[in-house]
Amino acid sequence: MRYTKEPIKKGQAALEFLVNYGWVILVLMVVFASLVYFGVMEPASAEYCIFPPGIDCIGKASVNETGVVFVLINNNMGSSLNIIGVSSNDFNINQYGFGAGRANITSEVNNSIYVQDGGIFTVYIKGDMPEKNEKFRADIKLYYINTDSGLNSVTEGTVLGRV
Repeated sequence: MRYTKEPIKKGQAALEFLVNYGWVILVLMVVFASLVYFGVMEPASAEYCIFPPGIDCIGKASVNETGVVFVLINNNMGSSLNIIGVSSNDFNINQYGFGAGRANITSEVNNSIYVQDGGIFTVYIKGDMPEKNEKFRADIKLYYINTDSGLNSVTEGTVLGRV
């Protein structure tokens, strides 16, 4: 009986080929996932507003040329809320206010607003904006009091738009 090692060498070469290219593909996938995670691969036209369930953005955030960010939010928390404040760690907010329903900036803007369950309100934020046609992104904290329980709470959302 004759035994040759040549078929084993071919199999080993094929396996080494697949393993080497497998590592290269894995590294490329990790690099691509990192770019997507850190926002480098976001489309230039992307505009969105994301808050946790219960505080739902309606549509996308709007940013006008005067540096005012408009966010239309629906209260789906299951109880009435008293919205009392807005802050951001990565965006310098000079002014903020709230309007009832689909209010615009010319309506009366308050520093707090009572919103029933299912009610819609507008958040106005004015601050240091990037240059025109630049992307604006901020993680925004919305402070509120649940009127049923009396508990103070905060929820954080992300707003991305173009000035």
